[in-house]
Amino acid sequence: MKKAMWVISIFSLVVTAVVLQFMPDSMPMHYDMEGKIDRWGSKYENLIFPIIILLLSLFWHLFLSYYEKKAAKTSVYKERAEAFANAKVIKIVGVSMAAMFTIEQGFFLYSSYMEANNGAAYAYVDVGKVSCISCRKYTSGRKIIGRQKGYKKDVCYGRNNVSMRQGL
Repeated sequence: MKKAMWVISIFSLVVTAVVLQFMPDSMPMHYDMEGKIDRWGSKYENLIFPIIILLLSLFWHLFLSYYEKKAAKTSVYKERAEAFANAKVIKIVGVSMAAMFTIEQGFFLYSSYMEANNGAAYAYVDVGKVSCISCRKYTSGRKIIGRQKGYKKDVCYGRNNVSMRQGL
């Protein structure tokens, strides 16, 4: 999983570096609340996000190494199991973060390219919706937030914000 996280992170940087060769020099970099472009900048500003992805991957890698070393050093079974469980969660979080941010970077590049070449005044791709869609792919969509007292129902949230689920 460590390798997957690094491969995805480096892939984001390499693809961005290649795509920048085909981008115009001036690109939209910021939008207001209505989606209007309110700042244009250099195409090389698009390298900032892949570098941040690499730094976050380094953070998760170091955090993961800490728990793997802790699991190897301890002789207490419970502590070793906790360290292995923490390491497993960190692996999943690191790979998911790298994948989600790489997908978002792809949408950023595509949107910026289309807006710069078409002379657009508004955002071509709604980044907020893309973020919600990509986050939705990494969550189950239904999460139990509590059992009502005296009832065999769970209060859940998902597509319809709050719904009742029978049978538990």
